[in-house]
Amino acid sequence: MGQFQKRSMEPTGQPLLCFALHQEAKCFQVNSPWSTCITGMGSQAVEATLPAWVQRLKPSLLICAGLAGGLDRSLEVGQLVLDDPDCALPQPALRQLLRLEGIQRGRVASSSTILIHAEEKTAMREDCGAMAVDMESSSIRAIAEKNSLKCVTIKAISDTANQSLPMDFNRYMNPSGEMVLSSVVMDLMRQPGSILPMIQFHRQVQKATSRLGAALQAWAAVHSGE
Repeated sequence: MGQFQKRSMEPTGQPLLCFALHQEAKCFQVNSPWSTCITGMGSQAVEATLPAWVQRLKPSLLICAGLAGGLDRSLEVGQLVLDDPDCALPQPALRQLLRLEGIQRGRVASSSTILIHAEEKTAMREDCGAMAVDMESSSIRAIAEKNSLKCVTIKAISDTANQSLPMDFNRYMNPSGEMVLSSVVMDLMRQPGSILPMIQFHRQVQKATSRLGAALQAWAAVHSGE
């Protein structure tokens, strides 16, 4: 795991985009000096992979990007949550992002597992007050702090606060934090009643990923002109 998606292994001094999964990283298909790292899902995967890339590339900034579950009931599928407590974003990039439809500023919290049920999201919202939940951003931020780097999290909402997921995806995650899609397909064949909800969820993921890609491309374009 911890796969790297840039040919050069030399220090870049540029932002390093951190995605949990390849499916998320596909949204950023632009000619940019930014590097992209696939960490895997969860803190264990991040801690096993990201420090080596930080040491090799010596990035100027870590960007935790990808999908998240909504905790704030006002968030809809495809909306973006920008978490920048370090004020790491230069003003031109911040202005560009805030022009995008549906972007919100707020905290993204991390969970040790994928939250499957709406009740779990409600409980986490009440516990920490965050707008959205993922499995990586807290660990990525901790690594940034350890290396005296700033960190920005930008996440697109794939499932809303009042929505339960069609399957327990925790069952399909391997020790490296990868989703084993063949196992998902096998279980769908055994549970045909889950197929239509899964198709709907896949459409939500596509919408969220598309919105995320547009935001990252807009940010990268502003960054290259700074």
